[in-house]
Amino acid sequence: MKTASDIASLWARTTRVEITGTTGGPDVRHDVRDPDELRELAALLAVDLTADAFCCMCWGDLRFLLSDAGGRHVERLTLHLGPASSDVEYGDDGQFPLVRSGDLRNWLAVRGLCQPV
Repeated sequence: MKTASDIASLWARTTRVEITGTTGGPDVRHDVRDPDELRELAALLAVDLTADAFCCMCWGDLRFLLSDAGGRHVERLTLHLGPASSDVEYGDDGQFPLVRSGDLRNWLAVRGLCQPV
């Protein structure tokens, strides 16, 4: 299971995030490379690791493909947007509730990736 330190290390290595849909081809809907925007996105994707991890059977709503400076895949995150709260699946470690789900949804809405809250 991932720790806060593991997640911080993951984001420290990340230099690109491709945001795509979860089904079909790898259509890139938004490409994040700017260091400031990457830091902002990392903060918005913070999860509550004290919650019990779970795994639903749906595909999720958006996928975040994290890569390092060499273009190597670092991690795949899957966002599940719910009406009251949202969660993120960190690879095979299960889904955890987002700490700032409303802020993330607004960030995504500004970029045309989901409806605002």
